[in-house]
Amino acid sequence: SMTGYDAQGRKTALVSESTALSNPDFTITSDGRIVFSGKIKVQDMSLGRIGEIDFTELKTPGIYDIKVGDLTSRPFRIGKEEIWDNSQWRVLNYIFGQRCGYDVPGIHGKCHTDLYAEHNGMKLPYSGGWHDAGDLSQQTFQTAEVAYALMRAARSVEERNPVLSARLREEARWGLDFALRTRFGDGYRASSMGLLIWQDGIQDSFDDITTVRVQNLPVDNYTYACIEAYASRIFEDDPGLAALLRRVAIEDFDYAESEFSRNGLGNWRSMMEHTYNTSMSQMMATIAWSASQLYSLTGNPRYAARARQAADYMLECQQTLPLSKKNDLRGFFYRDRDHRVPVHYIHQSRDQIY
Repeated sequence: SMTGYDAQGRKTALVSESTALSNPDFTITSDGRIVFSGKIKVQDMSLGRIGEIDFTELKTPGIYDIKVGDLTSRPFRIGKEEIWDNSQWRVLNYIFGQRCGYDVPGIHGKCHTDLYAEHNGMKLPYSGGWHDAGDLSQQTFQTAEVAYALMRAARSVEERNPVLSARLREEARWGLDFALRTRFGDGYRASSMGLLIWQDGIQDSFDDITTVRVQNLPVDNYTYACIEAYASRIFEDDPGLAALLRRVAIEDFDYAESEFSRNGLGNWRSMMEHTYNTSMSQMMATIAWSASQLYSLTGNPRYAARARQAADYMLECQQTLPLSKKNDLRGFFYRDRDHRVPVHYIHQSRDQIY
């Protein structure tokens, strides 16, 4: 693994069967000094017969390489959390390159400023956040989820690597800004648009698009409320932003509660929305998560009671006993308390919600 290995985790490397048979021993070196050695184990894997090098017992942080016969690996790191810093910088740089409505140096100019969502007599520009990974599409829900992941990452490294933390926070704010600007203020949001073109950026020209999807779905607003509540605490050093995030988190949670009480899982308008196959158990998991964040932010006991209620339902949807005497599979969730259809996804998965 060129990313590195956790000091306390499992550590393996692979060599071909022929190499392992002709050179059954391996050594781990650091600065030319042998610090660990062992035997290569040849075994059947999905790729065929492979030689496996196992050096799990080596737990001292440092820079190492592996030697097998005349072969030497590139240097790699054994460490703790810092082994992921390099990967985080690279992924963060990729996300920055996907910014929509922004002049990304060396990648693309400012884009999609003539893309609009219309609702109830209002018209909102829909540029911002990040493009989809495979095209120029844009989705508010996914942008908000990425912003949440960036905030979580920023908090996890803020003491150990403040420079990386600050950059993660900066990118998260770009996504939060887009999520906030897509609100119509009545529970509805500009939600998504599938795109394969660069527009000219000139209003009222031939390539303007005004068909951005708009919807008011409870699973969306519960999720937005959760992320906004979390962000309000992350950005407490910016009182104005924190206050705005607190207000809209409370509002969006109430919008979700109102719509959920009327329409249950929701009134989906398009199968293109990636939350389309939300189950009741996933909805309850989302409510529990969202209400918990609102309780952490406000201390209002009604959110704690709502989280507990939703979590109770969610837990009733879990397979806790073995499926049979011959099959010990358990732990997964069903779509509802009937325990008939397991939760599964056809595109984007959100198993972490549980």
